[in-house]
Amino acid sequence: MLKASTASTVPDYETLAGTRESPDLEPLPGPDGNQIFLTRAFDFDGDTWRVRFSGWADQQRRQRLLDGVAEGQFELDGPWTAVPGAQAAIFHFTRRLFTVHNRALAQLLTHANAGTEKWAPGIQQNVSRTGALFVPTLAQVSAEYDLLAIDTGPHGERDLYLGDRSHEMNTPARRPVRRNPFPVRKVD
Repeated sequence: MLKASTASTVPDYETLAGTRESPDLEPLPGPDGNQIFLTRAFDFDGDTWRVRFSGWADQQRRQRLLDGVAEGQFELDGPWTAVPGAQAAIFHFTRRLFTVHNRALAQLLTHANAGTEKWAPGIQQNVSRTGALFVPTLAQVSAEYDLLAIDTGPHGERDLYLGDRSHEMNTPARRPVRRNPFPVRKVD
């Protein structure tokens, strides 16, 4: 991956409008210690937002593990000086949905009392009140304090970077001080 330059456009509601997706798989440590590969898609419309994410067990995307959706309202909270060119943002959650794609994860979530019904592969459940795996309940985390930066990608694309997610971001003091190395790219 080529390193991007310093952010050159401070995001606002107009520049954020539309859909942005991961151009590449994002490797992450999984809950069991193995690596998983994530894709993300963000939709912005005025002050509403939604993120859709999928987790895969392999880089070839043969074994899909999970899908999730989170949505709500967001607000831009002024420049975030810890990251040059970034805008502070607060993402408020109104709903969280989760889907697993194998029986082992379905059994794990059923035994953890996540969701409102017995889990089955491919069946989406609302986990806003119960949480699921690494997805907290709305009562636990009703908002995340993040950052947004728009930068020029390796081929001139206008990439959106959010904050580093190596820790919870549920208070203003926990807002990231560096951006996630993986951007999402505008597709519409």
